[in-house]
Amino acid sequence: MDVDKKKDYLLFRGKQFGFYKTGVDSVFYQNKHPDWPIYVADKDTTVNVPLNLEIISGIMTADNIYTLGLDKSLRKWEKQSGELIETYSLHRGTPSAMDISKDESQLVTVDLLGKIHFWNLY
Repeated sequence: MDVDKKKDYLLFRGKQFGFYKTGVDSVFYQNKHPDWPIYVADKDTTVNVPLNLEIISGIMTADNIYTLGLDKSLRKWEKQSGELIETYSLHRGTPSAMDISKDESQLVTVDLLGKIHFWNLY
């Protein structure tokens, strides 16, 4: 779970996350990772398999939501609409944690292989 400056909540339940708006006392929308991006090393490409895996973690900024899934992807969502903006698939190991800088300019993710990725958000 994450809470933003407006006291809105990012909630997780298995394969779904929900954006709860305190002002309307309701879950504004629910979403899930739409596919499983699998990296094919010998072809240096990514294949998207239509399978939803668990969401491990998520963080909100003023404008976006970032979710980290067992599908080894980091997803960027538009916070108010829930629209998927971008999918990042740099991890080859299962992601285990994420955090954001206080000024919301950089996100860090780590996987079980010990790889750390820093993401510049601006």
